[in-house]
Amino acid sequence: MSRFKNKGIEKILYLILIVFLAANFTGCGKAKKVDPEPDMDLLPKFRTAAEYYNLANVAGQNGKIDLAIRNYKRAIEADPTHAKSYASIGLAYAKKGDYKTAMPFLLKGVELDNKMAFAHYNLGVIYAKLGKNEMAESEFKTAIELDSKDPSSYSALSSLYTKMGDDQKASFYMKKYVDLVPSDPYSHYNLGVYYLEKGIKDSALEEFLLVLKFDPNFKEAYFQIGVIYHNENHTDKAIEMYKKTLELDSTYINACINLGDLYYFEKNDLTNSLYYYNKSLSIDFNNKYARKMITKIQDEGKR
Repeated sequence: MSRFKNKGIEKILYLILIVFLAANFTGCGKAKKVDPEPDMDLLPKFRTAAEYYNLANVAGQNGKIDLAIRNYKRAIEADPTHAKSYASIGLAYAKKGDYKTAMPFLLKGVELDNKMAFAHYNLGVIYAKLGKNEMAESEFKTAIELDSKDPSSYSALSSLYTKMGDDQKASFYMKKYVDLVPSDPYSHYNLGVYYLEKGIKDSALEEFLLVLKFDPNFKEAYFQIGVIYHNENHTDKAIEMYKKTLELDSTYINACINLGDLYYFEKNDLTNSLYYYNKSLSIDFNNKYARKMITKIQDEGKR
């Protein structure tokens, strides 16, 4: 997003799939007995759809997606109209990257219950990945209508509009997201990058400072604040921010390059400028700009 020597972080938020418990070992003949791990396969087969659904949900926290799918399907066997299980299977396949399989399950879930915000959201995610932007937009807006307090769809719409080149709408929905999740540093960062690209530097600086309020180790925010000070000719403040960036990430090459430039062009400090240009080469040996500036400084020293 940023064009100030660093690409901004764009964060598209996704709902986390909740799945299951574990798997058991089965044997036959005289196989050595193995203590089974807890698994839904050990449970009675007469459970209700709601029970299977809840057991599958318990935990996706364990990342057992395939096992979750099996148990969502058991819920559907127990109740063929269990809409949430269809939608959850769709979400599971989407997490596996199998959008072709995911789509019919999500659509079936919505057909059975059109009021499931998370199903519309995930349909939007898939449509966006498939490049069907207008359909994605419609699904995200439907999700917001059904659950206006869920920030995910606001963030997704902001990212979608950014991709579509509609910065005004992207900013509007990012602000909505920030209102719902005021302590999320990434949302403030993305909004700050947007303001910076639009030349609204005061608002950008305010957002980046909020980022650091919620995450003092957010290196990109220090760098972008440095960019603002750099462009406003606040040399010492810019140097301080770039150095803070390097404290958090010694390989942040753009901070090195910018420090080299500040020391050379603003401070006339050839020693420090040479140090940071050389540091840039230690990060990227083929950096042409750093090589050019080192040669320039060395030539000046020979005169």
